[in-house]
Amino acid sequence: MIYYVIPKLIQQPTWGGSHIPETKGLSVKERIGQSYEFWSGSKLVPMTELDKVKVDKMPYLIGSNDVEDEKLVNKVKGIIDFEKLNLKEVFGRRRVPEILIKFTQAKGNSYQIHSKFKSGDYLPKQESWYFFAKGKITLGLREGVDVKQYQAICESIYEKTQELSKAVQKKKMKVDDARLELKRFIELNNPEQFVNVLTPEADTIVSNTIGGIHHSWEEDNTVIPDGNIVFEVQQDVSD
Repeated sequence: MIYYVIPKLIQQPTWGGSHIPETKGLSVKERIGQSYEFWSGSKLVPMTELDKVKVDKMPYLIGSNDVEDEKLVNKVKGIIDFEKLNLKEVFGRRRVPEILIKFTQAKGNSYQIHSKFKSGDYLPKQESWYFFAKGKITLGLREGVDVKQYQAICESIYEKTQELSKAVQKKKMKVDDARLELKRFIELNNPEQFVNVLTPEADTIVSNTIGGIHHSWEEDNTVIPDGNIVFEVQQDVSD
């Protein structure tokens, strides 16, 4: 049997946008940062049942970037009387592919390290990006940098991000004000002095599989007014 994989749109009020739902022809008011096109938790529906849904209302899930928000994560729009099938049920005893395919619009995003430190060894994460339009990213550390100093700055930025995020979630601060304060904080600490800043052109493919690789999606209203718009193919494991 052939199944339609229901994409899961992830809300990102601080760095998402409207490009993904507009590209999909969906009427979504929320700022969307990513669409999980295929992953271990994908929901499916038999293609034979799709005639119950109009073409302009293809089924999709909409979730929060906060995994604890069960009511929002499990809310289904555009689906009526559809039995949602789990990918594991469809595959049966066969192993579900550990692959995550994401459609991303990121206008400024967190610094990330794609590896986990265990028993003194780095465990690399397979990942690649395809750029639909020109982008701006940081990728890897510059030679000769003070790693300890860089680590301290990254940790301070992370703590500030968590502080502002909680303030926004509790409605103690507006999103735009939080973005501005974080922008000023990052500029003051200047983490870019430690990393490679790149501007990949449209149709560029980037692989950052090597263990310990750092990356971030950058924000530049002149170079990338809509942020980085990419298609990601990676292992379905946590960063």
